[in-house]
Amino acid sequence: MKEAYNYLKKYIKKGTSVVVAVSGGPDSMALLYLLIQYQKETNIKIICAHVNHKVREESDSEEQFVKNYCLQHEILFESRTLTTYSGKNFENDAHHQRYDFFHALIQKYSASFLLTAHHGDDLMETVVLKLIRGSSLKGYKGFEIYQERKDYNILRPLIHETKASILKYNKENKIEYVLDATNTLDIHTRNRIRKYILPLLKKENENVHEKFIKWNKEISENEAYLSRMIAKEMEKVYVEEELHVRYLSTLDIYLQKKIIERILETMYQDTMEKITDKHVSLLFKLTQMNSGKKLYLPNQIIAIKNGDRVSFMKEKIEKAYCIEFNEKINLPNGHTIERIQDDAINSNFICRLRKESISFPIYIRTRKEGDRMYVKHMNGSKKINDIFTSCKVPIQERDTYPIVVDSNGEILWLPGLKKSKFDIEKDKKCDIILRYN
Repeated sequence: MKEAYNYLKKYIKKGTSVVVAVSGGPDSMALLYLLIQYQKETNIKIICAHVNHKVREESDSEEQFVKNYCLQHEILFESRTLTTYSGKNFENDAHHQRYDFFHALIQKYSASFLLTAHHGDDLMETVVLKLIRGSSLKGYKGFEIYQERKDYNILRPLIHETKASILKYNKENKIEYVLDATNTLDIHTRNRIRKYILPLLKKENENVHEKFIKWNKEISENEAYLSRMIAKEMEKVYVEEELHVRYLSTLDIYLQKKIIERILETMYQDTMEKITDKHVSLLFKLTQMNSGKKLYLPNQIIAIKNGDRVSFMKEKIEKAYCIEFNEKINLPNGHTIERIQDDAINSNFICRLRKESISFPIYIRTRKEGDRMYVKHMNGSKKINDIFTSCKVPIQERDTYPIVVDSNGEILWLPGLKKSKFDIEKDKKCDIILRYN
């Protein structure tokens, strides 16, 4: 663990506040123990963050285990229980909810770092999984030891450790931990990689995880360089949501395709999984076709070749709606908004209102020209279109995105994105609690 300790010394200075994600498993308990040793030298403030997913019988006892450990070592303990999951991808939704919780703690304690216990074996599993499923160059890398976020940084100091070295460290230091039995089930692809593929790789080279770290670094450096090249050319190639074919054709073919890929990323953002290599190839071919040719892309987007430009437009389908709210609404985008009794979560997926502050009835509608919202904790109002842009809502989803308003037209809530000045703090009295699923 010497290298991991050195990473702590390199990045975390005396008196710094850090949030550490701790599940109670061998990896995170080793990291917490290491941080406590470092705290004795530097007087850093440690906030232990535990997420109870409520998906296994042991979830509550594991939370209590971590809490007791923190009490014993005088470490601040914060936990969140996840009770609802939206969307079809449990892992993805759980990941987002976890990081919303971590971010809330970062803000609460003015912390500079979030530490996670990802190690070398985890990196190998991630890269192999991505290679099996297929991805782009950028997508083939795993995670990095140091990752900058907008208002904090993520540090993964155990990246050079393996599962075996962590277990050895725990044994030598008598560090207790809990085990998740689901990590051994063969029904999960990642588990099969861990059980059957990684041992074969380690048999060839016991330090193979270091090769994966080098691979990760190479891809990151290549991607950073390519990204700068793409950004530089994008300013000339993609102007006002139009692809300028004449200039694009002067570039190297590989760069042309990467620019097209970036344009699609810009357009689809969170729904990029709908875009494949085939779409990139078809759009590239369209740039070489005669004027008037069309390409139908996912989410009702049409690419049209007009002279030396390709423009993108939404297929005209009537999507506007305005629905009076009554306890629960199934929305056209597949989500729901429902009235609930209470919820411990304080995310943008929950809205708390006071009757005397709003006019009834409440409506759920789509955006209108000139829509503005008084965002919570901000001075003045902000355009809804600007909020969509800053929150990276894909263009093709903006016309159907639900907006909660009262009968006076005041925007009360942008579900999942922003709360308004009408939202009541969790610890204050409110009459109506709405949840977006």
